[in-house]
Amino acid sequence: MNKFVKNIIIFTVISVSAIVAKSDSKIETEKEIIYNYYDMEDDISSIKVDSILKKIDEEYDIDRFRISEKEDVESVLLLNAIINNNKLNEEERELCYSLLPFYLDYDNLDRKGIYERLSTLDIIYSGKKIKVDVTDVNSATYYPDKNTIICRDKRNIVLKHELFHVSMPMTNFPKALREGLISKITKEYSYNVDVSFPSTYREYMALINSLTYIIDNDTLIEVASFNDLEGFKEILLTKGSITIEEVNNIVSLFDKELKIDDKTKIVEELLDSYPIFRKDTKALDYLEVYNLYDSSISDDYYFNKTKIKK
Repeated sequence: MNKFVKNIIIFTVISVSAIVAKSDSKIETEKEIIYNYYDMEDDISSIKVDSILKKIDEEYDIDRFRISEKEDVESVLLLNAIINNNKLNEEERELCYSLLPFYLDYDNLDRKGIYERLSTLDIIYSGKKIKVDVTDVNSATYYPDKNTIICRDKRNIVLKHELFHVSMPMTNFPKALREGLISKITKEYSYNVDVSFPSTYREYMALINSLTYIIDNDTLIEVASFNDLEGFKEILLTKGSITIEEVNNIVSLFDKELKIDDKTKIVEELLDSYPIFRKDTKALDYLEVYNLYDSSISDDYYFNKTKIKK
């Protein structure tokens, strides 16, 4: 029996079991089958995908997606993890489903990791702001070590932001890069919704937007998805006239609250190392937004009286 026929049989069997309640052992078996599928190089029947989409269509008013490429099939299979996760209520599942356009847009995601996290994710509502550490208090936070989101309330846009953290925890990355990229993605995939962020997150987004002129968006998403900070640094190193010591120093500073003078030094280093910032006005504008914000003072913008050298 060839692999293609085997795949059809496998997915025919699990397509039926997807709609009924499963024991833990059956869920683990199905997870293993889907993981194995991610490693296959040849085409496979879309029977399982059809069963997942049918299941979602029966319960939610979600537009059907046209599935054609292998990566599209892999993305839809991620929804099976949500269907199987009995910790999530119906509203939470539907919000998780809304991440599918992001999964479909990028074929370089760590789908095995995403599947594992979505299948065991828990969401807890506390009714109060979440104290992440001594200085940081949020309305919602994702804890990767526990694979749990703790929310103050059920505001969908806040929860969606945290669900993107579930998709890309980026635990090796400094906070400015992690929150900047997740905020950027949240804004891009919240259609017809007015998304506003605290000024610190707007600063982080400006930083990420400036870095996309050095690292293309697809590559940035890939290294972030696989939590590959060293790969990120390597790209910065190869794209500019900069030493590894300078790259390490800049990246390490992204985790700290910096005064304007400190940030100006970072910006000037980027300007000296990457010619694109002097050639592209929009790239320079993003750097200036990042430079003008003094996160060491308070959650407001303070303009730097000393302009960065262009």
